[in-house]
Amino acid sequence: MTAKEGIASACRVLAAAAVLLGVHPAAGQSGGAPGDYWLRVHGLGPYDWWLDHDGDGFPALSEYAAGTSPFDGASFLRAEFAISEGEAALQWESAAGAVYRVGTSASLDDWLSLGATFAGDGARLEATVSLDAEEAFFRLEVLEPGDADGDGLSDLEELLFLGTDPTNADTDGDGLEDGVEVFRTFTDPLTPDEPGGSVIGVVFNDPDGDGDLSDGSPVEGAVVFLDLNFDGELGIDEPTVTTGADGRYAFTYLRPGLYHLRQNLPPATLQTLPGGGVSPAHDGLADEVVEYVHSDAGALEVPYGRMADPWKGLNAILFPLQMAQRPKTWRYWG
Repeated sequence: MTAKEGIASACRVLAAAAVLLGVHPAAGQSGGAPGDYWLRVHGLGPYDWWLDHDGDGFPALSEYAAGTSPFDGASFLRAEFAISEGEAALQWESAAGAVYRVGTSASLDDWLSLGATFAGDGARLEATVSLDAEEAFFRLEVLEPGDADGDGLSDLEELLFLGTDPTNADTDGDGLEDGVEVFRTFTDPLTPDEPGGSVIGVVFNDPDGDGDLSDGSPVEGAVVFLDLNFDGELGIDEPTVTTGADGRYAFTYLRPGLYHLRQNLPPATLQTLPGGGVSPAHDGLADEVVEYVHSDAGALEVPYGRMADPWKGLNAILFPLQMAQRPKTWRYWG
């Protein structure tokens, strides 16, 4: 774009948006990483980061960093500028939590950042740059949002969507970090929660599939989740934890209710039954109740576990395929 005649006729100003990115961070202790909540809000998955869903020339990762909509072609970062004697002023509408800076180049090959970054607050921002050279190019850059309090939620997600404090990992002061409430307990990070109930256990390797753990070993890195909709699949809105070196997992701050506990098995891995001597019942309920603990809110008003099936032989005849497909060995959890 060429400057106005008679002011700086040889100076060109390029007003563009460029996202400077590293590798998207892996999930931390909260069960999520900065950007994961933004994906959830827009119904997207990690594979969508590099797709341009609205055809505006910016992939989803750029839209996330700029705080714009990935489904609105008119929503993208744009800059306006005005040139006066010896300087240019770049102006743009900022998004709360977004981070910007201005870059300059003499040839469009190598870029040099000018000065400090600009923190978006939802208002219109301005940067003034000097036009020292006869020919120069400038661009507005947006950086990947940071996570100032380290809670697994980016500052942009906290300010733009959640209303939590990006400088306080536990906004409501209930002992649970904001990221843990969003990704694991699915509680409100703005409202203090009572301790509630817990579901705890351990994942073991079961080499011979006999349910005897004396010859097994704990599994680190196993993904365990609460199947809230009982569909057998890990959904984007379902609490999940990863086992530690001792194979243990824990879901805390649970409200009274029935929870379907499942694990996300890696390829070529099968799950054994909860314990020896328990016949599988394909009724959607637990095959064995190992232990039942009342939460602080008291006992459930509905039955838990299952009654003995008086028609085992008949079920084996009516549902032979379903029973044949039941995984038999390898991994035990309880």
